Amino acid sequence: MFKLLRIFILLFPYILFAQTKVEIKGIIKDESNIALESVTVFVNKSSDGSLVDYSITNSKGEFVLSLKPSNEEFVLKASLIGMQEFAQTIKLDKSQSFPNIILKDDSNLLGELVITAEAPPVRVKTDTLEFNAASFKVMPDANVEAL
Repeated sequence: MFKLLRIFILLFPYILFAQTKVEIKGIIKDESNIALESVTVFVNKSSDGSLVDYSITNSKGEFVLSLKPSNEEFVLKASLIGMQEFAQTIKLDKSQSFPNIILKDDSNLLGELVITAEAPPVRVKTDTLEFNAASFKVMPDANVEAL
């Protein structure tokens, strides 16, 4: 009995000062309902935009953030290259679940793409210099020495 009381007295401060955590968890998918891996999920303070915590989704698109409870407003954001960013204002007064966060495609299609290239005016090949005559402006009746 005395040992049990001693153990309780030793552990009492840890139990007393233990803070509860608020869990924010969810699953992130694309528009075709496929789970997205490696999405960055983070929580910012609404007041100053400072980062509070972040996580990256696993292969099933799941994330979990463990935060201290607060009455302030925060912004939950999820971002992935090629997708539109998700943002939602939340309060950390209780644990919350976001079962279906959908990220929409953010593609910009180009109408036409033209690639042009120019040969360098001088190319060095081991012990030889090769000149591209089209790169130099000379008179029509000029000879090779004019280059």
